[in-house]
Amino acid sequence: MSEQLAYAILQGISIKKERIPCIPDMTANVCVREEAEEIYMPDYIMDDAGVVREIRYDKINELYYKP
Repeated sequence: MSEQLAYAILQGISIKKERIPCIPDMTANVCVREEAEEIYMPDYIMDDAGVVREIRYDKINELYYKP
């Protein structure tokens, strides 16, 4: 996953976790762990032309996710 996020950055797409800029390795380590107690979902933010400009990983709260 970190390779895909690194490629996204090369394409000019910013990566954020909880709206804070972060590097691909950090995002992959935090957001994609099966044993994690916190679950993150990516939101793809596009410009007016429909081009992805930002990927935001936001924490899903317990209301929406029950393991």
